[in-house]
Amino acid sequence: MTLGLITPVDSIMQNNRRNNTEVSSLRFPQDLGAHAMILNFKDYTYGGGTVQNSVTSGSIALPLPKALQDTYSPNIKDVELGITGAATADIASAMINGPNPGRVSIDDIMQQNNNFGTVASNAGAALRYFTRAGLGTIAPEVGMGIDAAVGTAVNPQQTILFDGVALKSFTFEWSFSPKNASESETLRKIINTIRAASLPAYASPFGAAPNTGTSISRGLLKFPKMVDIILVGVDSSYFVQYKTGMITQFTVDYTPNGVAVYRGETGARPSFVNFSISMKEAAIHTRDDYTGPESSNITTGGAGGRNGF
Repeated sequence: MTLGLITPVDSIMQNNRRNNTEVSSLRFPQDLGAHAMILNFKDYTYGGGTVQNSVTSGSIALPLPKALQDTYSPNIKDVELGITGAATADIASAMINGPNPGRVSIDDIMQQNNNFGTVASNAGAALRYFTRAGLGTIAPEVGMGIDAAVGTAVNPQQTILFDGVALKSFTFEWSFSPKNASESETLRKIINTIRAASLPAYASPFGAAPNTGTSISRGLLKFPKMVDIILVGVDSSYFVQYKTGMITQFTVDYTPNGVAVYRGETGARPSFVNFSISMKEAAIHTRDDYTGPESSNITTGGAGGRNGF
């Protein structure tokens, strides 16, 4: 079975732009300039590690946030292979990178594994070595006593191990000051739209209306909206590359400078509003996203002779 490659980020962004040709009906401020960040919301649809649905259910245009930071976090661990793990790594390396990849005989393994060849030439030394290494697991106090007496310690064969890539997270922050009642109302709608998109909705497992007030009618929670982040008016190759994600936190501060309000038609409204949006992407970034697809086949075995693996 052939696995499909993850769509490169640039292709996703171009596709998002094609699917959203209309200028957002919600924008702040009214005189928003040429450089902006657009948040396109869409319903969640799972597609094997990424979100395939491209139908936009809402869009908001805002100025570029205070910071556009990008962090890549591969999970790199330091591990101790020990004797067995190190020997296995030597054998696997010989099979994959040796002169005859995919066909390795016992003689090839012994030639590649110089450590074992040296140890095997001295049966007494080999016995002491493996006995001491085994004591580290069975009776660590005895092993440490031997180390103290002879002044040597078993090499733990420490190395690094790659264990996947963390999903990327971003936080965007803005400070707004409405200039008039119209901008104040627009900002209220934007806040409410983001708030609604970041929250789940009730759903019934039996198709009943979710607002009947019964526990069955609210037995399920629909996922929050997904969001595409698009930077407009800039060369995207010089900025952060975003994939579809979901809002993980939305914070609004209605009095960032203390209590500062102005008179509205139905009461006082905030003169200054700060808010931040935190989101997590739904798919990891890989090398293919930035350099194009590359061969990732690793041969660990194949047809061999009598002593082949």
